[in-house]
Amino acid sequence: MTQLIREYLGSDGRTAYLDRRSTILLGLAASVAGTRSWAQDDSRFISMQKAFEISRQVREFAVNANLEEIDSVIYQFIDFETASRKETLAIMEGLGFFQTVETAKQYVASISEVLPSDFPVNYDEQVIASIDVVIDEIASQGLPLAPDPADVVPLPVVSVPPEEPTVDNDFVVIVDIILETLGISVGGDSLAVQIIDSSPEIKSAVEKLLTAASSKDWEGVAELAEEIFKLFVSSRVGAVILKEGARKLSFRLALRAVPGVGWIYCAAAFLISLKKNYKRFSFA
Repeated sequence: MTQLIREYLGSDGRTAYLDRRSTILLGLAASVAGTRSWAQDDSRFISMQKAFEISRQVREFAVNANLEEIDSVIYQFIDFETASRKETLAIMEGLGFFQTVETAKQYVASISEVLPSDFPVNYDEQVIASIDVVIDEIASQGLPLAPDPADVVPLPVVSVPPEEPTVDNDFVVIVDIILETLGISVGGDSLAVQIIDSSPEIKSAVEKLLTAASSKDWEGVAELAEEIFKLFVSSRVGAVILKEGARKLSFRLALRAVPGVGWIYCAAAFLISLKKNYKRFSFA
C-alpha cells in the first residue's frame, strides 16, 4: 500500500495533484490492498472504462435493432451480448474488486465517479441498492460475486405464447418478459399480476414502459427496463422470489447481473425480446 501511495507523490516528496478518477481508484485499491497487488499505472481506470463501454455498445445494439428485421438480428445480438458479457467478467475478475462483499460494494458505490459524463445509465442510490441486494443474495449462496467467464450463457430472448392482444394482456406479457429476462419462470399469469399490484412504483414504471413501447421510444424502453429491474429486486414480491429461488436463481442472477453493469445487459436482452414479441401487444 505504501508503494501505491508513492505513485501519486512527486519525485521531490511534495504531494502531486490527485484528479478525481485517481482519487477514486486509490481509495478502491486501498480497500483491497491486502488481497491484490495493483499495477503501477492507470490501467485499472482504463479497464473499468472499457467494461462500461462494452455494455454501452450492447445497449445501443438493442436500441438500434430494426423492429421490422428483428428476427434476422436476434442471433447477432445473442453472439454479441454473450461475448461482451464474458469479456466484461474477465475484466472484473482482473480488477479484483469482487473478492469480498465489502470490496464489491465499495466499488459499486464509486461507479458514478468514474463513468463518462454521457453514459446512458444513472447510478443513483436506488441502482446501487439494487446491485447490493444482488451481491448479498449471491454471497448468501456461497457463489462467486463475479462468475467465471467460462460459465456465461446467452441471456434469453423470450417468446411469449400467442394470445389475443388486449390492453389487459399487455401488462401480463411485458412483466412475463421482464421475469424471464431475469431467469424467473412465471408459470402462469398470477405471478405477473401479483408483481404489478405489489408496488405502486413498479406498476407506474410498467405503465410508462408500455407507453414508451407503443410509441417505439426504444431509448425510453431501455431506461425504464433498468428502472424496473432495480425496483423489482427491492420489492416485497421480489424478495420472496429471491428467497424461494435460492441457489439456482442466485446463480442465474450472478451470470446476468455482472456487478455494476448487469442491469444494462438485462435491459438490452429485454428490449430485443420486446421487439420480437411486439405483435403480442394491443398497440402493435
